[in-house]
Amino acid sequence: MKIAFISTYFTGATFPLMKHLSDKGNKTDLFLFAKNGGRGTEDLSFDKAIEGYGITEICRTNRIFSYLNPSSHIYLVPFHIVRYRKLLVGYISEFKNILICRRLVSILKSEGYDFVYIIVHEALDALVCLYLRKAGFKNVVVAYHEIVDNHMGTPKLKNVVIDTLKQRYPIITYSQHTKKLLQKATGMNNLNVTYFGPFESFGTFDTKSPIIKEPYILYIGIISPYKGLSFLYDTINEKLKNPNFKIVVAGFGKDDVLEKMNNDGRFIVINRFLHGNEFANLICYATCVVCPYVSASQSGIPQTAMVYGTPVIATKVGAFPEFIEEGKNGYLVDYGDKDSLAGAIMKVADGKCLRGFVPEKLKWENIVQQVEDIFQAVSYTHLTLPTNSRV
Repeated sequence: MKIAFISTYFTGATFPLMKHLSDKGNKTDLFLFAKNGGRGTEDLSFDKAIEGYGITEICRTNRIFSYLNPSSHIYLVPFHIVRYRKLLVGYISEFKNILICRRLVSILKSEGYDFVYIIVHEALDALVCLYLRKAGFKNVVVAYHEIVDNHMGTPKLKNVVIDTLKQRYPIITYSQHTKKLLQKATGMNNLNVTYFGPFESFGTFDTKSPIIKEPYILYIGIISPYKGLSFLYDTINEKLKNPNFKIVVAGFGKDDVLEKMNNDGRFIVINRFLHGNEFANLICYATCVVCPYVSASQSGIPQTAMVYGTPVIATKVGAFPEFIEEGKNGYLVDYGDKDSLAGAIMKVADGKCLRGFVPEKLKWENIVQQVEDIFQAVSYTHLTLPTNSRV
């Protein structure tokens, strides 16, 4: 099969899926949306900043090709951030994006791809789905990583999810948790679940020497109140007052608790965007990664940690209970239970957790078989939304 992947930013799970499908004889290419002026994603640096309107191929000397199958290609597709939607500048940006999407669909058609696999993230993905439908593409699968907008209140479906569902393509979710959310919101029953396994492409980064020389536990990722950093800070402050390790908080975003952490010698705060090599290095040498979230759909942090055998401690929210097996690749705690969080941290610090364990359902050979089975089903039966769908 010749498969085109389309994604915006989300490459951590895409590259391994491409590689393992290619290893089974399939041809896989990635069309990666990148904002004008952008220089890279979580695990991919571009050869130069994205400019103009052309769809360009990433140079074969790029680090990522030391991981991917030699037959695979990566194409960068520029897009424009739409601001001031009701002003002329907003209409111009939207028009440019429409032209880019139409050109992309034209390329997909002329190159004769058997399947298109879209990882939905931005509004642009809904445009692509629309033009794929208009062009008569039937063998399309739509995968959702994040489906809700609000993690601190009543969750509601993201607009891009609603818009892509209207095109009535088969759906993949990356967890049972997300599947249930989508079923509840839409009434859909024909949803497929395929997990994503370890983000193996991170293993190509140079991690020979640690950035931080002393022992540390790590929070890493976007910083936002729903990520539960206040819970982590209070736990350290009340239950682990004099730890023999640092607590590193790394990532971009805002949270009022950062001011307390910056003034506390037990914490090291790196409040900015992390390049892929920094991201990989920090996870590689951490005693454990802590995900103290208030709420979540799912997260790629456990799958990144699995590449280095780093245990993960997470709250029992979202899909974390589907990824983490107690005492094998980490521990689960209830949000707000400071004793449990402190206890789990100390268990890992004392070596009471396996390192390198990957659950069977997160092994790529099993995931790839599931994806191939879905492709085969789609090629014979074009699935549609049930008539009782509320979308």
